Amino acid sequence: MNLNRVSIAGADQTCRIEDLFALSREFPFVEWGILIKSSGSNPMHRYPELNWIDELCRKNREAATPMNLSLHVCGGIIKDIFKRGDKLWQFFCGEPKKNNGYETRVADMDATLRTFQRIQLNFTAADLRKYSSDMAPALLELPGEHQFIIQALAPEFDPTGENVTTGWTLRDAGVDVVFLHDASAGHGVATQDWLEPIGDYCGYAGGLKPENLQENLELIEIVAGDTPIWADMESGVRDENDLFVLDRAQKVLEIAKPWIK
Repeated sequence: MNLNRVSIAGADQTCRIEDLFALSREFPFVEWGILIKSSGSNPMHRYPELNWIDELCRKNREAATPMNLSLHVCGGIIKDIFKRGDKLWQFFCGEPKKNNGYETRVADMDATLRTFQRIQLNFTAADLRKYSSDMAPALLELPGEHQFIIQALAPEFDPTGENVTTGWTLRDAGVDVVFLHDASAGHGVATQDWLEPIGDYCGYAGGLKPENLQENLELIEIVAGDTPIWADMESGVRDENDLFVLDRAQKVLEIAKPWIK
C-alpha cells in the first residue's frame, strides 16, 4: 500500500503548538488539519480562535522544518462565502462587515492562507448548486498554491454523487482537487466497507482510531492497491469530553509509521 500521509484534524487552542512541532519532527508524514467554522469570539473545541491559528501559521513560516498543515472549512461558512460573494480570505481574516458577527484577528491574511498546503471543503454540492459556476474562479484566485480536498460521501448524504461530480468539474477547470472517502460525512462512524480510490490520490476516513487503525489499514490495502493514499481522522483522537488528546494522536502515528512509503 502506498500510504504517504496521515491527516489528524481538530487541534485547537487547548494544544501546545510546540507539541505539534515535536510530533511532526518524529513523524514527518503527519498533517495537522485545522478546522474553521466561523470566526466568532466564543472558542469551541475543534474550532480554534483565529489568534491561535495566526500564531500557528507564523511559527510554521519561521520554522526550519515546517509542519504539514491543512485548513478544513466547515459548516455554513462555505455557503456564506458563495452566497454573499465573499472571497475566502476576506471571510476568514479580512475586514469584518457590518453586523456579520465575525471578527478579524489575523495580521497577514495572504501569508496565513499560503501557510496551508491543502484546503478541505466540507460541503454537500446540492447546497451549492446555484453557486457552482463561481467556485473554480474563487478557488483559483486564493493566495498561494493549494490542493483542495472534497469529500466523497455515502448515498444517504449525497444521493446523486454530486460532490464527486463537482470535484471533477473543478479539476477540469484547473483546480487541484483530490477526493476523501468519508462515508459518515465527518461524524467519525466506523466502517469496514472501504471503496476503491477515486483519482490518482485519495484519502480514507471513517471512524479510524488507535484501537482499529491497524485492522483497517489492512482492509484499505486490499482496495487501494498501489494508488497513493492518505488516512484521515478527527473523532478518533478525542476523549469522552471531545478534547483533542495528543497521546492518541501519537499512538495513531506510531501504528501508521510502518505503512508509510
